[in-house]
Amino acid sequence: MTPAPTLEDDENRVTSLEKMNLLDTAREAEFDRIVRVTQRYFKADIVLISLVDKDRQWVKARCGLNTQETSREISFCGHAIEYDEIFVVENAKKDKRFFDNPLVAGAPFIEFYAGQPLKNAEGFRTGTLCLLSSKSRRLSRDEKYMLEDLGRITEQLLENRQLGEAQNDLLESLGSTERGKLIDTLSGLWNRHGFAALLPREIHRAAGNKEAFAVGIVEIDRFDELADRYGEKTRDDAVKLTAEILFGSSRAGDIVTRLADGNFQFIAADVNSKLIVGLGNKILKLFRSRAKLSTDEGTIKFTVSIGMAVSLTAGNAAILRESASKTAQDALARAKHAGGDHCEIERTLLTASAA
Repeated sequence: MTPAPTLEDDENRVTSLEKMNLLDTAREAEFDRIVRVTQRYFKADIVLISLVDKDRQWVKARCGLNTQETSREISFCGHAIEYDEIFVVENAKKDKRFFDNPLVAGAPFIEFYAGQPLKNAEGFRTGTLCLLSSKSRRLSRDEKYMLEDLGRITEQLLENRQLGEAQNDLLESLGSTERGKLIDTLSGLWNRHGFAALLPREIHRAAGNKEAFAVGIVEIDRFDELADRYGEKTRDDAVKLTAEILFGSSRAGDIVTRLADGNFQFIAADVNSKLIVGLGNKILKLFRSRAKLSTDEGTIKFTVSIGMAVSLTAGNAAILRESASKTAQDALARAKHAGGDHCEIERTLLTASAA
């Protein structure tokens, strides 16, 4: 195996990558969309937006792969960033650089790789948009043009990404290591610690703009039964699919988190009661049509219960955090009591008197 090389100006390249505040961050809809479109077009087993750090390859968005990072030494992308043009390995098993690579000899058993290097505004190649498959193949000239075009679009998205103010503020305040502790590895969403850090920032932002915001809780119905009857893989698949549906239905600036097990929570900015009713109905409809899992016993469906509360931002922030979350929990309890596959919304706007 030929290890991925260290580039001549690698220290400055990594510094430039770190300044982009991309490493160890939660999923973002624009990048998920790019890898989905790329996978559909090329019919590849795996598509990644991969960022090459000092000693690791970290994946910002992915289709077909659960792993969030690998060592840089064994990464194909570590080789791809040597070049300006697409880096292609048509048959890794017959390539002396890769035939004994652990990613070729073992899962995911890569035979084909094509990576379009991604440059940032400072001109450094920070990662790739790449395709991987377990069967060898060739890219046509038109396919190479398409991958290059998609790579250029990805570069623009990376440079011009727009997160909500609360998320930007949190990322700016933390280093990569600290950010990594706030990400749920299974779903790629913010975890409960991330939610705890983001909620007060969102309240502060909403108060400054005199906006209402909503806190919602989504819980997979009869979650424990999934593992008891179908096994842990099915339970994990339910978590990942729930994250996919919730994340796909969110707006730019909304915050989607996984608190624990089958329990998810989100913060929706600049909302009103009418908008929240529509959002609740939309989420339920999406789960009714898309929440299907393959098991040894065949395809199964699952549903969710939703509790939401709309809150004004006048008054004491600590009281607002507690009252909004408690009201959403109470609404969730009513939805579950109704038998699941149901949404309850606290339409009374919550306020907190100044401390």
